[in-house]
Amino acid sequence: MQKNQQEAGFSVLEAIIAMAVLSIALLPILSLQGQFVRNVSTIERLESRLSVERSVRDHIGALNLSLVQSGAYNAPAGAVQWKAKPAGEGRRVKTAGGQPGRFIVQLYTVDVSVTYQSGSAEIFVLTGIGWKPLFPYLQGL
Repeated sequence: MQKNQQEAGFSVLEAIIAMAVLSIALLPILSLQGQFVRNVSTIERLESRLSVERSVRDHIGALNLSLVQSGAYNAPAGAVQWKAKPAGEGRRVKTAGGQPGRFIVQLYTVDVSVTYQSGSAEIFVLTGIGWKPLFPYLQGL
């Protein structure tokens, strides 16, 4: 049995049609890839922003805002400036026994401005605490 020469394999036209069908089937996958890349870029940008905010929150949280109410420093992501304003009246703390303590505690709102190395800037608001003694620790001894 001999095969006819025309039935021996695929023709060029059949191969072109198969490639066209395959490319049409792959187009949605390529668009999903583009969306995936955009989403990853957005997530990286948001993670960087959250890292900066966490760093600023840790830095300002370690300060006594009654003593230092404004400042600036250079973070790895960019320049940070902040200014604290009292958010109400200070309150005298009480000891474990309910007696008046020797500190006044004050709540502050802190306006923070971050200028990133890329040139973009961001402003956000934090809260912080300041405290000051009413009298020296060794007074009356």
